Amino acid sequence: MGTSKHGPWIAAALIAACVVTVALLLLRGRDDEATLGVTPSVDDARRNVRAGGSAGTANAGELPNSKRVKGRRDEVAPPADGSLLVRVKSAVDGVPIADSTVVVTDALNRSFTATTGTDGEALFVGLAGAGDAQIVAWAQGRLRARATSLTAHLVVDVSLGAGVPVEIDVCDARDERPIAGAAVVVSRRATPYEDAATTDADGRATAYIEAGAGAVVNVTASGHLPGVDFIRAGATDAPAARLRIALAPAASIHGVVTDPDGTPIEGAAVNVVRDGAPDWGAGAATEENGTYRIDGLVPGGGYVVCASHGRFAASLRTKALAPAVDRPELVADLRLRRTGTLVLDVIDADGEPLPYFHTAFESDDTSGGESSTRFRRRSDAEELAPGHYTVHAWTDGVLGATTTADIVGGRETRVSLQLERGVAISGIIVDGDGEPIEQ
Repeated sequence: MGTSKHGPWIAAALIAACVVTVALLLLRGRDDEATLGVTPSVDDARRNVRAGGSAGTANAGELPNSKRVKGRRDEVAPPADGSLLVRVKSAVDGVPIADSTVVVTDALNRSFTATTGTDGEALFVGLAGAGDAQIVAWAQGRLRARATSLTAHLVVDVSLGAGVPVEIDVCDARDERPIAGAAVVVSRRATPYEDAATTDADGRATAYIEAGAGAVVNVTASGHLPGVDFIRAGATDAPAARLRIALAPAASIHGVVTDPDGTPIEGAAVNVVRDGAPDWGAGAATEENGTYRIDGLVPGGGYVVCASHGRFAASLRTKALAPAVDRPELVADLRLRRTGTLVLDVIDADGEPLPYFHTAFESDDTSGGESSTRFRRRSDAEELAPGHYTVHAWTDGVLGATTTADIVGGRETRVSLQLERGVAISGIIVDGDGEPIEQ
């Protein structure tokens, strides 16, 4: 049997295929290594989680949002989102601090909380991959520390300095009863440092500041007015400085908002303004049963309450309500009103209807109307809150006219105005040298 003349070519092709296959396998191996080539910080974090040293958001030795790489059973690819490994240590000697609390807020304003392990580390994964993360860390007997970092698989070191305790006792000003759950914030003047704590069942909170330093103490508690005072910490070996803050009870106004038929209505906006201080205000929306409640008012102040809703005219404003220390809760039930319709016909000096004109509706302070200004077409119907109005109409080139109208809910009121011709005035505006001024 003879040898084919194609034999050498076939052998060469087989050899070339083998070379290509080996090359592809080598390249694939390099690709796997590149896929696993995470930053040292994430490698360190992974080892930390596997050792059980950190109580971050990861568990079972694997990062959330991670995926296994084919052919590597003991390795995982880096997470698609951002991650942070926070290492908390002493600012004095650099020793890791266990059981410290770390809160990370990412660029999406999501907060994550973890407690450091025996190695002082806490791992955070699933963070927003872009933008800065805000880090706050604290521990018993230490000053609170803050830091800012990117979230691209980084390691962040946070150092906590030694602090001395200050004790804040919070009570009710009426009977000196301890207030549990009050929020206490201690801040240094002219510095960004602050510490926060919550009062316990005995009304006591402990915060930490630098030895000998002074700080402002702000206290807030439900049903009470905020309190503020000043405290100065003692020396390192001195007993904790103590401060007592008595909170005055806050006043409140509550009630029910109904529609014109007396049915409670949900979603009505209730606004409270301080009598004589129109720039101050507070508000609330009614619940499904029409109820509302506005807290945090100062006893002794006069407050005017009104409710509004898109389907109806606003309620009448209440008279000034004045809660007192011995009567801190007042009731103000409000009823919305039906609007009335005002049809305004405006004619010129020749008795011809005007196609366009301006109108202003001015209500007095007692009838319950709502003042407004409109650029209107002829015979437009305007929905107004019930009340007594002074109606002005004017347009370019003619004198305006004024009349009055009483608007009644659910009814139509029609008024007519005739505008008089105006006299044109022209001239030239000049500067101090007598030269005309353009524009």
